[in-house]
Amino acid sequence: MAKRIMQIVGAKKVEGQKHAIWTRIGTAFENSDGSMNLVFDYFPLNREISLQVRELDKKSD
Repeated sequence: MAKRIMQIVGAKKVEGQKHAIWTRIGTAFENSDGSMNLVFDYFPLNREISLQVRELDKKSD
């Protein structure tokens, strides 16, 4: 099975905006047992930011 590489993104809702602001903040590497190693370029400390692991966005690579 091929190991997946995914992106870690932070999403922040902005008052008055319809959509959240998304920022790529790291990369997730799948291990052979299905767990993941997370490597952060930075780690947000703001509680209003939601962290998500998502498929790579081919447009930004």
